[in-house]
Amino acid sequence: MKQINLPVVPASLLVRSKPCLIVGGGNIALAKIKHLISGEAVVTVVDPEPCDEVFKLYQSGVISLRRCLFEPDIFDEEAYTLVYAATSSSTVNEKVLEHCRLRSIFCCAVDQNWTAGDFLTPAVIKGASTTVAVSTGGGSHRRSRVIKEQLSRQLKAIEEADLLVLGTSHNELSLNRREPFHLAAERLESFAAFLLHLRGIHEFMILNTCNRVELIAVAQGSLESISLIKQWLGYNKLEENEYYCYWGWDAYSHLNTLTSGLLSQTPGENHIVAQVKQAHQAAASFGWSGLIMKQWLDTTLHVSRHLRNVSSPLLKQVELEDLCVEYLERKNSSIRQIIIIGTGMIGRGLVDRFYNLGKQILWCYHQKQPELSEDERKQITMISMENIENHLEAGEAFFCATGSAEFILKNEMRKQFSECRESWLIDLSLPRNIDPALDRGPVHVIDLDDLKHWYRREAADWDLIKYQCSKQIEEHRRDYEKIINSFACRSQEQ
Repeated sequence: MKQINLPVVPASLLVRSKPCLIVGGGNIALAKIKHLISGEAVVTVVDPEPCDEVFKLYQSGVISLRRCLFEPDIFDEEAYTLVYAATSSSTVNEKVLEHCRLRSIFCCAVDQNWTAGDFLTPAVIKGASTTVAVSTGGGSHRRSRVIKEQLSRQLKAIEEADLLVLGTSHNELSLNRREPFHLAAERLESFAAFLLHLRGIHEFMILNTCNRVELIAVAQGSLESISLIKQWLGYNKLEENEYYCYWGWDAYSHLNTLTSGLLSQTPGENHIVAQVKQAHQAAASFGWSGLIMKQWLDTTLHVSRHLRNVSSPLLKQVELEDLCVEYLERKNSSIRQIIIIGTGMIGRGLVDRFYNLGKQILWCYHQKQPELSEDERKQITMISMENIENHLEAGEAFFCATGSAEFILKNEMRKQFSECRESWLIDLSLPRNIDPALDRGPVHVIDLDDLKHWYRREAADWDLIKYQCSKQIEEHRRDYEKIINSFACRSQEQ
């Protein structure tokens, strides 16, 4: 038999309280009856011997039943919105179609007469508040069923999804133990490729900073999927208190607190906002993140501003660059020659601060050389990464803040450092860019954990801060529910 494909126009019919007629009361007709019942139509069935289930629907008062053969005069009794010709007789179905056409009533035939009808009933998947219809224009019912089964699993995964945060930070692991878990370069690309092929991960972004690495995602709560992610990241080898996994409201609360700066090594700092935005921009550009993640991030940025307003009066604001300046001043305030490696946000911030202090700066770039004003060139000299080894002896303090996955200052460069004075090598990168083996004699290597332990925040009432912030987050619970309902449509009681 030649396969027929007819062009169709998708539409969702609003049949609530509208009279609809089904001629036929067998199993095929039953499927059409159930569709109309779900749309709250007023259903009348015509069949002298309906199947048991159709008769039960009549007995329960859900449908009206005419136990007779089809006769055209039934159209004189009611102005039907649409009709199904669903008997086992092709002749009867054709007759129903003809009389519907005379009265301009939309009619669908369930047998070979379907091409003479006005509409088709597609394969339907129903979720909590979502209806998905699949039609091949009458060409292949089998293909429709296969697609329906696949989409049904996808719809279930979406409606069971929630917000997910999985990661580790300086609060769970020391720098030495945390470093192998960071995601950079090829490892980041491989992890993203893995997530893109993992069932149940709908959207995601990856936050990779100097003190934490996090997967932030909209995902189905499958234990199998989470187990696979933990295994890929190596978290299955960690103790439960050495990483965190937050779902739903807890994930929402965590990201709000994180973006407010309260979970940073120097609580209250502002860099985390830019880092979260950059992570989302990267995810969006690669196609990992879509509208749901954007809605989550927009809400997070809004709530985090409220958290900053609450916590700022109780905290001394210290950015990482200011902490570096303070550290160096305490160690040796007479240092004049500074070498800064990296032209990103931290590198630029360090240059600005030391420039304002009147220091001489060698600023090392990798590919794109930053532009300097005429006044800046009096204090700042640009050097390329390739030539840095030739300038090591001139440096008294070194700050490394790059995204490199390898050591930039290596142990074999030791001979290039001055043996006549102390050199301070401060590594602000993760993975680390300064070989810890350089730390001996007059050469001192300081990493992020060293800075954290050196710096002691003035006393703050953390119990009060946590209480005030938790209140602020709770006041925005409806924002969380709005995000969830945008794709899962759950009741607010859940």
